Amino acid sequence: MARIETRAFLGIDHSAIVVADTEASLALYRDKLGLAVVGEAHNYGAEQEALTGVPGASMRVTSLAGNGAFGLELLEYLAPGIGRPMPADTNANDMWWAETLIEFHQPAGKRRAMCRSMRDLDGHSLEIRGEII
Repeated sequence: MARIETRAFLGIDHSAIVVADTEASLALYRDKLGLAVVGEAHNYGAEQEALTGVPGASMRVTSLAGNGAFGLELLEYLAPGIGRPMPADTNANDMWWAETLIEFHQPAGKRRAMCRSMRDLDGHSLEIRGEII
């Protein structure tokens, strides 16, 4: 007999962040942090407008993943254009603050712990944790 899931919240499988330039963001997330591009799409039309609440929304979606189940989506608005940039003085106590944790686990062997807080080109706060060889 198949098990029917009754919990309302099953977990989070990805986070999405809006970026001004996908290629520039890939230089960090793919090339420096090692996340792999696992999918790309161009989303537009009535469904996308309803999902985002943005009339005329058209976006490039790039899906990234590491070794685990959790992923990151880069959303680049092609229309109606980019929004306002993150205020440069944004702090952790601001209502719009969000931080993405990216955690790495290396195979057994010679490792050392690493933890780094940083911001990407669009001002998103990242905490990078893990074990590096």
